[in-house]
Amino acid sequence: MAGFWRSPINFMAAVVLLVGSTVPTAAHNGAVAHAPALEGIVIDGDLSDWPDDTQWLPITHLEAGIPVNGEKDLQAWHAIGHGEDGTVLLIAVRVEDDVWVDDPNTVYYSQVDGVEIYVDATHDDQSSQFEYRGSHYTVEFSEEAAMQRGENTQTYEWRIPLADLPGAAEAGIARLSSEHPVGYDVVVVDVDQANQRDYSWVAWGRYPSKLFSTGYVGDVYPVGVDSDIGTVEASLHWADGTAVRRLQVKMGEAGGELTWSHQTDENGVLRRQLHAGSYQMAVGQDTMRFTIAPDSVSDARLDIHLLEEAIQLGPGTTTTRSTKATDDPWVTYGITDGLLSAMVRDIVQDQQGILWVASSEGLTGIGHGQVTSYTVADGIPEDIQALYALDDGQLLIAGKDGLFALKDGKLQTVIAADYLPELYGGIREVAQDKTGKIWLSGFGAITTYDGRHPSTYTEEDGFGSGEAVFSRADGMWVGGRSNVQRVAPDGRITYLDSVKMASYEQARAIAGDSTNLWIAERDRLWHFDGQSEKEVIVPDAMRDRSLGLTDVVVDHEGNLWASTWGGGIGVYDGSGWQTYSSTDGLANDQVVSLHVDEHGAIWAGGLMGGVSRLESLYRERLTTDDGLPHNITFTAFEDRDGTMWFGHAFGAVSRIRNGRLDVYDVDKSDDGIHEIVRDSLGT
Repeated sequence: MAGFWRSPINFMAAVVLLVGSTVPTAAHNGAVAHAPALEGIVIDGDLSDWPDDTQWLPITHLEAGIPVNGEKDLQAWHAIGHGEDGTVLLIAVRVEDDVWVDDPNTVYYSQVDGVEIYVDATHDDQSSQFEYRGSHYTVEFSEEAAMQRGENTQTYEWRIPLADLPGAAEAGIARLSSEHPVGYDVVVVDVDQANQRDYSWVAWGRYPSKLFSTGYVGDVYPVGVDSDIGTVEASLHWADGTAVRRLQVKMGEAGGELTWSHQTDENGVLRRQLHAGSYQMAVGQDTMRFTIAPDSVSDARLDIHLLEEAIQLGPGTTTTRSTKATDDPWVTYGITDGLLSAMVRDIVQDQQGILWVASSEGLTGIGHGQVTSYTVADGIPEDIQALYALDDGQLLIAGKDGLFALKDGKLQTVIAADYLPELYGGIREVAQDKTGKIWLSGFGAITTYDGRHPSTYTEEDGFGSGEAVFSRADGMWVGGRSNVQRVAPDGRITYLDSVKMASYEQARAIAGDSTNLWIAERDRLWHFDGQSEKEVIVPDAMRDRSLGLTDVVVDHEGNLWASTWGGGIGVYDGSGWQTYSSTDGLANDQVVSLHVDEHGAIWAGGLMGGVSRLESLYRERLTTDDGLPHNITFTAFEDRDGTMWFGHAFGAVSRIRNGRLDVYDVDKSDDGIHEIVRDSLGT
């Protein structure tokens, strides 16, 4: 499991056609509004003075938190116009909500109902945020704001002078115009119960982080600037003729910076209306120019070629793997042991027995008595989020720069970021199905790779846009926002019969074996055995101190291991739980990734402290009754073939190889064996 560092996000790929015009010009997140001129609007929260023909635009994109529970739970719309010769924006928001949560003692966004308005006058600077938190409002500049409450309804109004916004005066922007579109977006926050962590962050345009990323807001143009509008209809194909589906295409004026982003449909077609002029579009290294004429359609075709690039990885930094003796169940490896960072994002073991750890600073391999770390200076991509080991020895590395494959010191670019959907946070998880196809999950999309080119699917295609993917013989299991589905090897999609999964939120992780399937939501854990479903109650020790479940794995004995963000780790054997926390030697209680290695040891990594290992030997609690020469053990050493050596009191050494325990008397001294190493000759 990888990428728990951000709140659950979902992106909807629908194109929004907005007020007063159907011309979606150069939008930054795909949303464009055309604002009509308005007069006589009084900012009092009473929307009766807005024109009868006002087009109310739905606010529907869940970008953080939990899904809305139907129309009764939440519906919201907004409208925008301009006044005083375009010098002010006039904004109205209508919200229908069955539960109103307002707390005068808090203005934290996820604790009360609210509305957020984002405006960026220059569209290349940080947005300004205007927010109602419950009934509380703080004036930011010279804007006016008001709200009124009715039965299960709230209405809001704003008057925002453009010239007073940051950067407007310096850029010479005093009014709304076609030459200077304004960055704009609206978010409604829905909380259904006070003092709970559940909330829904629902936006007009796609993407979260609208305050800090100006590209994550839409655009506002004045109505009446569409007299020179034409249409481009571009068809994008891979080199083999297959449609380039659901891919973001960079666009801009010819010769200028490509700052706009538009998405192809399921047939690889991009259709957009633009002002007359010369433009350019590009995907990766492939680019083309086209011209828009008024009241006409310009056809275009762009063939896309994946960028193929391979580099020899640098030598990295290698240290001898330390051996540790501890009374705690967990042994932890941190920065002093060779890790690049104590912040761990994913853990996986390859076919050669090397345990790979992805951290915030790079990639570390642990095995064969050594710890080797690689950074950007060695050629490793930045911001690694997920790892996956293929049977042919390749290690797949995924993150914001795309998907890469590492084998024998050579790093191959599989899919650069330009050829993947534009996802906040990049790739979250990687898996391979039984047909050999690679699956990449992200916020809002699933991308598959068949060895030739990627194909992206969203909710519009019937795919759940979840972050959890899990492969087994009957297909790929995907945890969507509203359901859990199985994509069979023949491509058929079926949905898990989850009648008992009331108020299903979204799977954070999925694990299982040939008959059992485990699905972890934030606070709930479900077990399916092929015949029935059962909720397994997570212990209070894990739930009360945490922000929810983060990962699940099944060990060699069929036990389920579950990690949490703040509550440590637990193992469930079918009848009860045993929990572990930092008091037991776990590096940190904020755990994001679990892995079971080839010897059955459990590895855990998270926010701080490094990566911790719980040996299967310790879990079995072998003692002298089981054949150990002594219950006092000073050191442990893992050989290159996975053999475990242990040094005991009174000179005894034990070896575990392929499940067999052998004992050797090496030294009869009272000191015991405190260190075991292998020299360069293999002795």
